Amino acid sequence: MKKDYEQILSSYNGGDLDLSGCTIKHLELGNIEGNLNLSKCVIDKLTMGWVSQELNLSGAEIKSFTNPIDADRVNMSGTKIKKLPEHIYTGSLTMEKSNVEKLNTDIRTNVFNISGTKIEQLPKNFHVNTLIMDSKVAKNLSLTTLNMCNELVIDGHRYFEQHETGYNFCSVNSEVQECACV
Repeated sequence: MKKDYEQILSSYNGGDLDLSGCTIKHLELGNIEGNLNLSKCVIDKLTMGWVSQELNLSGAEIKSFTNPIDADRVNMSGTKIKKLPEHIYTGSLTMEKSNVEKLNTDIRTNVFNISGTKIEQLPKNFHVNTLIMDSKVAKNLSLTTLNMCNELVIDGHRYFEQHETGYNFCSVNSEVQECACV
């Protein structure tokens, strides 16, 4: 049975939002105070505000984003994305086994997992504390790019660490839980 995303959105009163498996031409959402599940969705154009907890895009196919991604955690495992948004600000970003055509995005995250993802070049504006990948991905990346990370994990082995600091790119404050990017 196919989900009726319009009915789900019309009855949405806040909190977690699950639109998994829906096919949507243009999805326009404001801020989500909770989790947003768009796994296995097919979306032509995605416009959204911040997500206070997890943004799940696993197995989804998204052609374009109109706004930056700002969420506590982002799961893009197995996702097919034509072009990522200009900015991604998150505590943890997983793009394991994903298909991304262009990765020229400003990425700011504590943990970035790109294991099994075909990426030949990471973005120039790249702020990552821990980069997780497999050796197949690592051999395609330049040493300069790899040195931009504080910690590098290849095939489960930790190789180097420059210093211990965690970035806080998305901070949730106040009773309203507004998310402000630094």
